[in-house]
Amino acid sequence: MASSTHENLIGIMGILILLDSLVVVSSAYLAGLFCVLHKLKPFETNTNRLRERKKMTTVPGSLIWEIVKKNNSFLVKQFGRGTAALQFSKESNNLYNLNSFKHSGLANAKTVTIQPGKDQSVVLATSKTKKQNKPASLLHKSVMKKEFRRMSKAVTNQVADNRYRPDLKKAALARLSAVNKSLRVAKSGAKKRNRQGVKIVGRK
Repeated sequence: MASSTHENLIGIMGILILLDSLVVVSSAYLAGLFCVLHKLKPFETNTNRLRERKKMTTVPGSLIWEIVKKNNSFLVKQFGRGTAALQFSKESNNLYNLNSFKHSGLANAKTVTIQPGKDQSVVLATSKTKKQNKPASLLHKSVMKKEFRRMSKAVTNQVADNRYRPDLKKAALARLSAVNKSLRVAKSGAKKRNRQGVKIVGRK
């Protein structure tokens, strides 16, 4: 009687071990099936998924503009306390320094910057659309030290011809002209006014 009971216990334990192994195999199979259906790597964690989602999330420029158009640190409010019809903004990638959605360097993913560089050079910088989350590598810079005609051709090619921001072509060329003129004036030196008295020839 005791031996039959012992055999029954061993049989029950064997069944339980078999069921436990089946549960483990089923769980692994379901996990693999889940990964295949969701195109995930077998051991990808939820943290990695959240990071990927953050990278893929982009805020529309129109929404950013609605948030910053009336209140940001670059607005010039000295004139009319910001209530004037024409407002100015001081961000570096705003070609006309106008507070508008078209020229805004805060709300647009594609921006153009033209600034004076070192040794009488002009720096043309465009923002990379795939580097919006990395400010250190956001801008693609080109240093130009050529005559104005060749620089204007390079700006036109970069801004308009490759369909980057053709709507900013006129503003980019105007900015280039202003920067180039300021460099020429700085190189030649500001003209000093003659403050000496002028001798007038008249009657004695």
